[in-house]
Parts: sequence; structure tokens; C-alpha cells
Amino acid sequence: MISLRILSFNGQETLHEITEEIQQSKADSLSLLFPRKAKIFKQKTDLQKLRNFCDEIQKEITIITQNSKARKEIESIGIRTLPSLEYEDYTPFEQPLKKESLPNIFTTQTTIPDNQEIEEVISDTDILIENKIEKILETVENKNRIENSDANDVKKTLEKLNISYIPIDRRIPQQKNRTTNNPHKIISKPVLHSLFILATVAFLLFGFIIQTVIPAAQVTITPSKKEIEMHINANFSDKRTYTEPNLLEKHNEVFMQSLQTNFQFTDRFTHVSKEFNGENAKGSIKLINNTNEDITLRKTTKLSFEDNLIIQLPEWITIPKNGNIIISFSMPPKDTYGSIVGNRGNKKKGEKLTIPGLPEEMQKNVNKQTSMDLHIKTIKNELHNNKYEIMEFLDILNKFIIIDNCSEEDYEVFE
Repeated sequence: MISLRILSFNGQETLHEITEEIQQSKADSLSLLFPRKAKIFKQKTDLQKLRNFCDEIQKEITIITQNSKARKEIESIGIRTLPSLEYEDYTPFEQPLKKESLPNIFTTQTTIPDNQEIEEVISDTDILIENKIEKILETVENKNRIENSDANDVKKTLEKLNISYIPIDRRIPQQKNRTTNNPHKIISKPVLHSLFILATVAFLLFGFIIQTVIPAAQVTITPSKKEIEMHINANFSDKRTYTEPNLLEKHNEVFMQSLQTNFQFTDRFTHVSKEFNGENAKGSIKLINNTNEDITLRKTTKLSFEDNLIIQLPEWITIPKNGNIIISFSMPPKDTYGSIVGNRGNKKKGEKLTIPGLPEEMQKNVNKQTSMDLHIKTIKNELHNNKYEIMEFLDILNKFIIIDNCSEEDYEVFE
């Protein structure tokens, strides 16, 4: 029988903290208990310093740990090690100076069973409990009802096994209760099974009628329109304003914006033709302002897209600087100004576009837009002073131009 003084560490202590605990101990022989991943095991020099320190103060130490690799290194420098606390008797641990460095203190004498002994005890206990429960269940199932005495015996037995007990009334109802008119009568399982079969047959018959009989008596009508749901993201950038002094004061600005768009289309009806005229189009448009100033679009502003769709803003829209706004649109059965605006054609890359009557300054800026293949649509704006100004809708792949400088009644579309 061995009696030792044991110091327990949590493994995070430094060499200085460990030596301080050893020096404060009054015992000449100490056992140091460390976890597997103690910090001191990572530095072999610290272990050597620990041994030298103990030799100087003339104290014998034994390191206890389950880290087999660390034990080999510790023993190689002359320190005795043990894999675990394999003693029949313990003296109380010394109380260290720092409480946080000693979380566990053994103060009782005990024998620690190994894992195999624990598993055998658990297995024997499980078998005993299972046998008791099987006997109880057999007793309950073999009786049509449980008398009070039997129920009490069952309850006591279950309580000894630490199993919760809920009494169940298993008495068979008397014959007179079966013949009474009970509004909550329970349907038997055979009846429910028959009803389920009838419902399944009726459902299959109904599906056969819908799929075969009814379509044979109908005339298929191909829709003449298609409804398209569109969601657009439009990015505003590079704002440019052009001024024509000869125009009336309220119409003296042509507002042009180059927008980047992303399209998502969802067809709701079958296509009759490949050409889409913009009828019944609806969806939403997200206008994104990437500039450092607010952008305001008037109510009559129209957005022209490559697929011949024109969206007219329902109201005045102000897009905050470096922000965005989402508006919904719904086109009527027929666009008031025609779904295809003006003439449509192609312009090759690098080819200049000349517009009769267009101011020279504006013509130069139009030429800048011809660096890519263009789809051109032209509309004419008739002003109050009988002056004419031609504006361009330039669709650059997935980009488009907004041009707006007059009220709704001033638009005139020509083909």
C-alpha cells in the first residue's frame, strides 16, 4: 500500500507556475497529475528544467499521465512516471496556492474499476430490468382486467425499477353499453378499410373521365396572345443632357441615359408567332442610380427594349443617388403609341449614323454610340412651334437609351 502527496494540474500551467507549486509544498515526495495534452509535455527542455529544479530543492517527483509518448520522454530524462492512479490508498491532495490550477481534489479512499468491470455491471443490470418488465407485461396481457391489488403490485414493481407508471383501465364494457345510441360511436377497422377502397376507386374513375372523356368532347382553342412577365434591372450611369436653344423653354432638354439591363421572361401562354408586340406584358423594373446625384424621370418617359417592348412610366420617378427604386408596370392590350416605335434596322460597328435635322452637338454624341452594333428605332416629336426634333432609341445589345423631353400629347409615332 502506497501513500502519496498528489498535486493536480489542468495542463495549461507554465513551468514557472508548476515549480512554484512544488516549492510551496511541504512534502519531500510529490506526484504530479497532468492531463494528456499538458503544455509542459510539448517542450522537452521544460521537463529537464523541472527535474533540475527538483534536484536543487531535494524533492522527489513522480509524473502521472495517460500520455504514453510523454511518459517515455519523461523517463528518458530520469523522472519516474505512472500511467494512472493505481493505488489502494490515497492521502489527501495538497491544497495548491492557486485554486484555478487545481480543479479536481481527491479526498476519499476508493478503488477505481476498469472499463470491463463497469460494462459487466451495466450488462447484468440491463438483463435484470428486461426480465422484470417482460414478466410484468405477460401478467397484464393474460388478464382481461387488472384488479386493484394487481395494479398496486405492478406499480410498486415499476417504481422499484425507477419506471414511471400510468394506470390504464382495460375493463371490457358491458353488453348494454354496446347497444346504446352513442353519438361518438367508433367505426370498426373493416368498415374504414372498405371506405378507403371505395374512395380510391372513385378518385381513379374521376381522373379517367378528366383525362379521356372530357378532352375528347372539347375543341382546342389556340390563344392569340401571350402574356410575358418581365423583371428588369436597369443601371443608370454617365448622365448627359443636350440643350437646343431654338425649342420652347419647357421642351429645351433631351434627357438621355445609357442603361444596363438584365431580363427574365416567363411565358404564360403558348406562342402563336415568334414576334412579340408587347401586349399584356407586366412585371417590375428596378432602376439603379450609380451616379452621385438624384435622377428624375417624368411621367411620360418611355423605356424601349430590343424585343420591341415599350414601357411608359406611370408617374414621376426620382431615383436617389447611389440608390435604386423598384416600380411595377402592366401594359394594356394595345400600346397607345404602338408597341413597335418607328423603323427598325441594324447598324454595323464603327459605322456613323446621320440623322437629318439633328443639332451638330447632338450628332457628335450619337456617333460615339456607334462603337457597337446598334438596333435603331426612330420617333418624331412635333412641338407647339411646328419645329421638329428627331430622337433616337439606340439599343446596344442589352443596353437601351431613355429619351424624353415633352408631354404625352406631343408624341407622334410614324412608320
